[in-house]
Amino acid sequence: MKQRIITAIMMAAIFIPIVIFGDRFFIFFTAGLLLCVAAAYEFRNMLANTAPVPKIIDIATILFTALFYVIGYFALTGNLPLLTMLLYLGLLIVCYLMLFVLIPEMDAKVLGEIFLTILYVGSGFLSLAYIRFLGLNLLIYVLLIAILTDTFAYFIGMKFGKHRLAEKISPKKSVEGAIAGLVIGGSLAALFAILTDIFSFGIVFVFILSFYLSAIGQVGDLVASKFKRNHGIKDFSQLFPGHGGVLDRFDSWIFVALNQVLITLIIAFASQVVLVV
Repeated sequence: MKQRIITAIMMAAIFIPIVIFGDRFFIFFTAGLLLCVAAAYEFRNMLANTAPVPKIIDIATILFTALFYVIGYFALTGNLPLLTMLLYLGLLIVCYLMLFVLIPEMDAKVLGEIFLTILYVGSGFLSLAYIRFLGLNLLIYVLLIAILTDTFAYFIGMKFGKHRLAEKISPKKSVEGAIAGLVIGGSLAALFAILTDIFSFGIVFVFILSFYLSAIGQVGDLVASKFKRNHGIKDFSQLFPGHGGVLDRFDSWIFVALNQVLITLIIAFASQVVLVV
C-alpha cells in the first residue's frame, strides 16, 4: 500500500503539470505519444503470451500505432486534411494483407490482433490528446468522470458490494459499486461541466452524457480486465509500481475520451448539416 501511495503521488506530480500546461510546445501531445508507444508495447507483449509472432511484426505494429496517433492528431486539429487519416488506414490494411500472404506465422487471428492494437491503443490516446487540444476544462471533465467513477465504485463496492458485476472477468467489482460510481461520479462530473460552462446544451443533457460516459468508463475497465484474464496476466506491465502499466491506469480514461470525441464530432457534423439545410 505504501508503494502504491508513493507511486500515485509521483504520477500526480508528473501528470498534473502536463495536463495544465499541455497546450504549450506540444507538451501533452508528446506525453500522449510516449504513453501510446508504451501502451502498444504492453498490448503486443500481452498478445505474445498466446500468439507469438516475429518481433519485426510487433515492432512495426507499435510504430504504426504511434504514426496513427500522430497523423490522427494533426488531421483532427486541422493541420492535415482528414482524408490523410483515411488514406493512412487504407495503406495499413493493404500493407498488412500483403504481410498476411507472405509471412507463414500470420493467420487471421494475428491479423485481427494487429488492427486491434492500432485502433484500441492509438484511438484511445489520440482521443485524450485531441480533447486537450479542445480545452483544458473538457479534459478535466473527462478525467473526472473516469477517476471519480472508479474511486466511488471501489470504495462503495468494498463496503456494501454483495452482488458481483462480472465475476469471471473482475471478481472484486460489484453491482452496488458500479451503480454508486455511475451515480456519484457522473453527477459530480456533470456539476463540474455545468459550473465551468463546458457545453452549450441543457443541464439534463449534461447529466445524461455524464452518466453515459461513466458507464462507458466502467466498460473500458472490464474490457481491459478481460484482455488480461484471457492472456493469463495480472497487469499489463510494472511501469508504475503498485499500479501496473499504462493500460492498467488508462483503460477507462481512453474509453471515456474516445466516446467524448465521437459525440463531439457527431454534434459538430450535425450542426454543419443543419446550417447547410
